[in-house]
Amino acid sequence: MKIRFRGIFAVILAACAILWFVTHRADDTHPSRTELRQAPKFSLKDHGGLNHTLEEARGKLVIVHFWAAWCPPCLQEIPELVEFAEKLQGESKLQIFAISLDEKWPDAEKILDSAKLPKTMISLLDGGAKTSEQYGTYQYPETYLINGEGRIVAKWVGAQPWGNPKTIELMKAEIAKLQ
Repeated sequence: MKIRFRGIFAVILAACAILWFVTHRADDTHPSRTELRQAPKFSLKDHGGLNHTLEEARGKLVIVHFWAAWCPPCLQEIPELVEFAEKLQGESKLQIFAISLDEKWPDAEKILDSAKLPKTMISLLDGGAKTSEQYGTYQYPETYLINGEGRIVAKWVGAQPWGNPKTIELMKAEIAKLQ
């Protein structure tokens, strides 16, 4: 009887821990402020083979978002990020680089179809994870906010509530600083 009770208790405890982890995804609309360090430069290809760099977005507010098709929180977050980009696609001073850590395009494209992205968003592949390592990324998804001078001004670790009005207000305020 004791063994059965312990087993049931262990299962309930594990289920509660999983439920807490899933329901308490990052909802911090106030990202961790970082020192204004220079964002590492990168040169990555999109699905069509075109090369993209951080430098091409100089003077814009840049979101660098690292994700992967094998990352469950990423899979939940990607649709919200795309919807966020659609809401702000009229902002000419915003560029979103969604950088997949998948090894091959078919894996990334199953989740984030490059052909259906808003104009403010570009999907890139970092199969060797060299770019994410340069940024110091340690948990996926992870997002960096880069100002017009190419400096990291904020960082989010974990999935974010991109549909949250506070997040949209924060981005619009940061874009207004550029003008």
